[in-house]
Amino acid sequence: LTLNNTGGMAATWEVSPNLPAGLIFGNGTITGVPSVNASLESYTIWANNTGGSDSIIVYIKIFEPAANISYRTTDFTLINGEDTIYISPDILGGNPETWEFEPELPAGVTFSNGVISGMPTENLTTTTYTVWANNSGGTSFAFINLTVDQPFYVVRYPVTILVLNASENMPVLAPVYYFDESSKPVWSVSPELPDGLIFDNGNISGIPTEPQSLTMYNVTVTGDLVPYTFIVMIEILDTYVEPVIEDQRNQTQIEAEPPETIFPEPEEENIAYWLCPLLLIILLWLTAMLYNAKNRNDDVEITEGPENEDK
Repeated sequence: LTLNNTGGMAATWEVSPNLPAGLIFGNGTITGVPSVNASLESYTIWANNTGGSDSIIVYIKIFEPAANISYRTTDFTLINGEDTIYISPDILGGNPETWEFEPELPAGVTFSNGVISGMPTENLTTTTYTVWANNSGGTSFAFINLTVDQPFYVVRYPVTILVLNASENMPVLAPVYYFDESSKPVWSVSPELPDGLIFDNGNISGIPTEPQSLTMYNVTVTGDLVPYTFIVMIEILDTYVEPVIEDQRNQTQIEAEPPETIFPEPEEENIAYWLCPLLLIILLWLTAMLYNAKNRNDDVEITEGPENEDK
C-alpha cells in the first residue's frame, strides 16, 4: 500500500499503532505478508517535514486463510456391529472455525471437528457425505463414501411349520444360529404364542391348550447384533377323543348266562341225490353210442368182384 503525497517531500514517516506481524511500513508504503489474523483496526500514518505534519487513517483487517481439507481415503465399507471407523482430515491453509457435514451419519458413528469415528449399528447403502470447513477466509469441502453391510450370520428354525395337538406336550423347538453368544442376543416373538406354549431365548416348548388355525409368528433376535427377524407358523389341532361304545344291557342281562347255541344236526346222506343223475348220464351216453353205430352200418355198400360174375 503506497500513500499518494500531493504536498512537499516528507522528511519522516510514522504509524500508530504498530502494524500486524508480517507487515512492514517504510516511507509511506505498507508491504509484507501478514502472519497473524487481525480484526478490523484503524492505523494513523503521519508524514512530517519542516513545514508541518499531515496524517491519514488506514483500516486493516487480516482474514484467516481459507482452509483446504482432504481425506487420504474416501471410500469406506464397514460391517454393521463389527467394524469401527476413525478418519481425520488433512488441513492445509488456515484453521477451520466451524465444521459441517450432511447427510446424517448412521447410528453409532459420530462427527467432531472433521473427525468421523465410531461403530455403526445399522446397515447403510453406499452414501456420499460432504464435509465443510469454514473460517473467515472462506470454505473448503471434501467428500467421503460410506457403506455399512449386514454382518454374516444366520438364524432360523429347523422347521417353520408346526402342527400340534392340543393338550399334548411338544418337543422343544430350538433355533439354529451361527453367531457367538458373546454377541448377547436378545430374543422376542410377536404376537404372543398360544396359551400353554413358552418362548425362552428363541426356544419354543410347552403344552398348547386351545386349538387354533395356522398362524404366523415373527421371531426377532437383537442385541449387539443387527436386528434379524424370521418366521414360524403354528397350527393346533383339537384333541382327538376316541369313541366309546356303552353297554345297553341292564345288570340282570349282564349277569345272566349266555344262551346256548343249538346247531341243527346234519341230515343223513341220500344216495339218490347223486346216483340218479349219474345213471341218467350213462344212459344218454349209451344211446348216443348205439345211434352212431347204426348210422355207420347203413352207410356201408357191398361191391361184387369179377370172380363172382363168372359164376
